[in-house]
Amino acid sequence: MHWVNHINRLLSADLAAVRRHDQRHRAQLHELTTRIEATRQRADRLQSCAREAATLPRQRTRCAGPHPTYAGTMFSNADLPLYYEWHGEARADRRPLLLIHGGGSTIESNWGRLIPLLRDSRRLLAVELQGHGRTGAGEGPASFERSADGVAALLAELGVGPVDVLGFSNGGQVAMQLAARHPAAAGRLVVASAPFRRDGMIDGFWEGMAGATFEHLPQVYRDADLAVSGDPAHAERMFDLDHELMLTGFTDWPDALPAAIAAPTLVVVADRDVVRVEHAARLAALIPGARLLVVPGNHGDYLGELAAASDPGPLRRTLPFIEDFLA
Repeated sequence: MHWVNHINRLLSADLAAVRRHDQRHRAQLHELTTRIEATRQRADRLQSCAREAATLPRQRTRCAGPHPTYAGTMFSNADLPLYYEWHGEARADRRPLLLIHGGGSTIESNWGRLIPLLRDSRRLLAVELQGHGRTGAGEGPASFERSADGVAALLAELGVGPVDVLGFSNGGQVAMQLAARHPAAAGRLVVASAPFRRDGMIDGFWEGMAGATFEHLPQVYRDADLAVSGDPAHAERMFDLDHELMLTGFTDWPDALPAAIAAPTLVVVADRDVVRVEHAARLAALIPGARLLVVPGNHGDYLGELAAASDPGPLRRTLPFIEDFLA
């Protein structure tokens, strides 16, 4: 990997040159040092992934790179290329399961505990939405509708569909929009901890959201994003996109939208969620034939979400219900 060594030499030379500047440039030095170290770490990860790719069958490697270099980890061919990755083997008797993460998340932080439990029983397709993980921020604000259209375009590009869909939080809203706007794309639908109206959130949620700044973003989300984006500024842009999406982009959906969902649907909510249980019940009542599952837990621990789950118990207790519904 001579190109990695060359990059490291160039970075070291640049860093040495910057260090010769006087004290007035310390702030710039600190920022540059952070970026250089992130780039160096990403080069190391790419080197490791390239070594793994050389030893694994092309269709099985799960290394994450910034370009569609390795089979299994790719970007869609769209105006805003969406990063995606495959896990598990295709099965004739089961549709692929599309995983759509929540706000502030990457594939790893949202699904890192769930994927190993499912990939032996079905094929999984995980995506990263606008501004999250390895997907760029793009132009313009995020929206649930545009994200759904982007995911539908990805499915069409891959030639898969219908797929079963599991969407958590903001990803659940994208999943509902996908099923409503592109009914041929969705087989069975699991909507986890996702509102369709603003009054579906617990008391104080919107006040807390309005006063939130990037400094309030849990460090675990910042670290997870940096680990795959390699850019310290990417997480802040991700926060801004999600913050704007929830405060101004999310308006109450008409009852006709969930009522138009034809896919068999399971609505999931936790008893200590940020989404009210009665709101989830109303959503399930509006979607024709939908079922409601209320589990003990909080916002995401029952799916193994990194920031919410302190132990694997809630995920292991909930997963059999989801698998049974998807079977």
